[in-house]
Amino acid sequence: MMGLLLVAFASAQPPGDLRPRLAPIDAPQQFAEYARSQGRSEVLACEPFWASAALLCWQRATGEWVTASELREWDTTHAALVEQATVTAREHFSAGWTEVPVDGMTGSYFMAPDPDGWAHGAVLVPEVIATVTGTPTFYVTVPVQGVVLAWSPGDAELDHVIAVGAHKMFDSEHGPVSPVVFRYAGRWRQFAEAKPTTGP
Repeated sequence: MMGLLLVAFASAQPPGDLRPRLAPIDAPQQFAEYARSQGRSEVLACEPFWASAALLCWQRATGEWVTASELREWDTTHAALVEQATVTAREHFSAGWTEVPVDGMTGSYFMAPDPDGWAHGAVLVPEVIATVTGTPTFYVTVPVQGVVLAWSPGDAELDHVIAVGAHKMFDSEHGPVSPVVFRYAGRWRQFAEAKPTTGP
């Protein structure tokens, strides 16, 4: 009997391979349509992270999305997963960022490491990003899966070039998230969305 109780208790715990994943606003709709095509009725376990721009969801290491029904099975909540992931993110992102020079300019941006698909977890620890960029106020964009870019403000031309580059990634690469640039200064606020220009 005790063995059965232990098995039941263990099965209620969230798996240890969950990763935070930012997703486009329409991700739940896309997922629901896919689930219906497979004869299932499931809802993604997501909550807004950047209003009107991105949701914070969860994925296993295998790439499978976590559903709301699984959170109930595990007797946990989105907030509890965020709390746990934040602790892990502080460890993951305390080092390993890559500084990338911008061609033809003196400025640069920083790209978050992507340890085991954890890149998007960087947005959970803005205090760590502040240390990386060297300023408590900074810009961040997450155009696609596995990519988080951060840089210091102060050069409008550099801001524009990075924002346009991020938008191109969003338009052309796999796993688009959001083309929007966000500013952090104690809290997240939308800064800009620069769209690439097209020729005549």
